[in-house]
Amino acid sequence: GTDLLLFGAVDQPSDIVVVVTSLDTEKQSVVRKQRILGIWLNRGAVEFSRVPPLYSYASTRALPEVASRAVRQDNRLGLDYLDIEPKDPEYADYRAGLIRAKQRIGLYSSLPAKVTFKDNRLFRTSLHFPAQLAPGRYRVNVYQLRGGAIIDAAALPLLVDKVGVSARISYWAERHGLLYGL
Repeated sequence: GTDLLLFGAVDQPSDIVVVVTSLDTEKQSVVRKQRILGIWLNRGAVEFSRVPPLYSYASTRALPEVASRAVRQDNRLGLDYLDIEPKDPEYADYRAGLIRAKQRIGLYSSLPAKVTFKDNRLFRTSLHFPAQLAPGRYRVNVYQLRGGAIIDAAALPLLVDKVGVSARISYWAERHGLLYGL
């Protein structure tokens, strides 16, 4: 894995929220296991769609202190507001299990990283990208908030790719399988 250092400047004291997520989504199944007569069996499954492979965020303060529930929901600020389908309350336990599993392997933030100000204008944060992260297109959204409302936002593209030895090994494995296997 690696860390991404993000910095910027604002014109007045503000709250900053940074969200890193993928442009693509995927389908994922969550299976509930239950112990029956001493044997663990699958006892239910739900397939979720629109699951982002990565969701990492940073904030100057806790999200409920920075923005209202409506602003967080409209802009998908925080894990509770991800646009994962189905949203049926009947599947809330499965959804929570999916998020916990993603947090365990580092693909979703358990707690937001901290955005710090050097003075009232310059801010910085460091976001971690786990080694399990698949290469692809990602997006960094930076929100400037004042009084609980978003006053400015910027979206920056971010391309994640393999480099160095791992890139060369991956190249040989994908394009020259026989030679790689030998």
